Amino acid sequence: CSNGAASDLGDVTSCASCVTYSCFDWLPGSEDMIQREQLYYQHTLDKVYFGVGSYGNDPSKGGLCYRIKTDTIDRDLIVQVVSKHVEDGNFKLMLADGGLGAENACTFDGSSVPQFASLEGDWGNLYGGWSFPEQCALLPDQPACGFAKDSMQNLCEFSFTAGFRKTDLLDSNPSITHVCEVSCPSELWMATGLHRLDEVNSDFQCATGVPPVATTGQLLRYMDCAKPEYAWGGINGLLDPDYDIVVPCRRDGYARVNSIPTMPPTSWPSYAPTATNPPTPGPSKKPSVRTTTTPTFTVTSPTPTVLPTFAPSVDPLCCSNTVYEAWQWPYCKNAANVSSQSVTSCSACTAYQCVDWNVLSSAMQEREANFLIETGEKVYFGVGSYGNDLSRAGLCYRLTVNGIDRDLIVQVITEGNKVADGNFNVMMADGGFSDEYNACVNTKKNAILPQFPGNLSQWGGNRGGWVNQSGCDLIPEYPICAANRVDNMRTLCRESFQRGFRIPNNVAASNPTISKMCAVKCPSQLWTATGLHRKDEANKQVQCVAGLSEPAGGKLSRSMDCSKPSYGSVSIANTFADTQRVVPCRRDGYTRINSRPTSIPTLMPTASPTKNDTLCCADTVYREYEWPYCQNPADSTILSVPSCAASSCLSYQCIDWNVLSTAMQQREKDYKSKNKGDNVYFGVGSY
Repeated sequence: CSNGAASDLGDVTSCASCVTYSCFDWLPGSEDMIQREQLYYQHTLDKVYFGVGSYGNDPSKGGLCYRIKTDTIDRDLIVQVVSKHVEDGNFKLMLADGGLGAENACTFDGSSVPQFASLEGDWGNLYGGWSFPEQCALLPDQPACGFAKDSMQNLCEFSFTAGFRKTDLLDSNPSITHVCEVSCPSELWMATGLHRLDEVNSDFQCATGVPPVATTGQLLRYMDCAKPEYAWGGINGLLDPDYDIVVPCRRDGYARVNSIPTMPPTSWPSYAPTATNPPTPGPSKKPSVRTTTTPTFTVTSPTPTVLPTFAPSVDPLCCSNTVYEAWQWPYCKNAANVSSQSVTSCSACTAYQCVDWNVLSSAMQEREANFLIETGEKVYFGVGSYGNDLSRAGLCYRLTVNGIDRDLIVQVITEGNKVADGNFNVMMADGGFSDEYNACVNTKKNAILPQFPGNLSQWGGNRGGWVNQSGCDLIPEYPICAANRVDNMRTLCRESFQRGFRIPNNVAASNPTISKMCAVKCPSQLWTATGLHRKDEANKQVQCVAGLSEPAGGKLSRSMDCSKPSYGSVSIANTFADTQRVVPCRRDGYTRINSRPTSIPTLMPTASPTKNDTLCCADTVYREYEWPYCQNPADSTILSVPSCAASSCLSYQCIDWNVLSTAMQQREKDYKSKNKGDNVYFGVGSY
């Protein structure tokens, strides 16, 4: 299989042609690397970054893994050697826009069939790439073949914000303070297809008997898109006979060269071939499992609840001092005000706007569809501010807006000091934010835990965001901590122009005019999304009625500051509020602050109960693994227990116990990797 870095591959123009490249999902910050890191964390509680690259020129290092500590990255790296050609003491990490170098398969300057339809000038310096995060927006965002789930521009920005490169023209490489050889996690080598059986260290941590390799080197970077060195073989060491070579990718950057390309790419790429499409056998020194039709175990991120609501979960709560039963959470800090705390995790107790509150979000559309079924009314839902009169908190208004094809029903969830009567400020993607209230990006003044990656310049100005649809292509697509990428901010921004929520090409008058505005009953589909419900609404209908109109002729302005809404902090008087506060979200933008984040999917069902969760059966001694009081549904005397929830305490067989289930296949692979290739099936039953 030809290396994509070859200068002239002849008439090889198809995306399905057998030309090989490096894989996008090897890049730190990529969706699949994050998933692998999460799976590794589940069984080790060791929070690291994964990566691949080169370490020296010694072929005996091929396939080995090293644990690296640097002076700028907030956690250790575990990296695998998949290539060579770097000075001893340094590790050269594959990183988005890390530098094309001499082996360039990214652009037309280095290959007739480049992985990206671009030229060297789009990628910054030949060695090291761009020097500042703002320049990442100049990169080609997607490969020539297919549509990558990873944005090269976002991954480039991540490399700056996470400390993988410094904004120092003279010294942009982090210093390595410690490096040692460790056992290579299966989550990492399964992504490359290369596994050593002669590792000196059997642990993932630096061992006492394994001295540090170097303490004065640097973490260098590259991204040449080319087939890695050890995809050609040539490793001097004891290799797993089933996994003895790096398996590179096709031109889309995800489909392995021994698989047919997939559109869209497999949710978690691995070295294993597509089960029903074995590759055409070629010259080989020996048979390989990679030419069989062994089915792959694919980890798929769980689909988020379509309609997130304020209702608290039974899981441990975010803020220990919060009286959740009274809907009070003043101790959950507004992320816009977090400036000095050592709070870096996605599970940190900081509060944000919810992404699904945005006009046109997938959840809002679902709520609107449910409302249409109930009432026959086709409207848009939204949230926002209408002055700073506390008596309006939680009220809903119906707006008729010039240029928008249907009415809006919007709820007041925050105060707006500059939103005069007759105007409504609605939350929408890239709606703009102020210097005072901003939890979207880190401006060094506030929001050290921003909800989104990137920098201020990508958002088109503080107030109102971009005034042209083309600017939407520059904003970050998803929150930093979003495990399930449901709502693409760029798409929502474009749609806000297309549907008339903002008038393009007019800086002074980009807000459409409200021709009619009145107070209405707040639909349950809307207030269940915010957690704020009034019991004293003057209008008991969703239509306007006489005597409840607001001043006409105002403007529909916009904002999106990502910060906790005002009425998520201010207590609303019990005399008129059914629930006292808006329930904001965690950093992922979907998980409500009164629920535990669910960003890490449960990979392998186990017998161990989840720590601190509410248990199914009150009389069960779970610590002793005794649950006789969980009734068997096969008992014909059980009556009237219809719910799928934990309140229906019935116990069943587990589907993943079945022979050949995906979880059983993963357990078999884990066993095989730890037991010198012992190939067995797992099962359960009776004897």
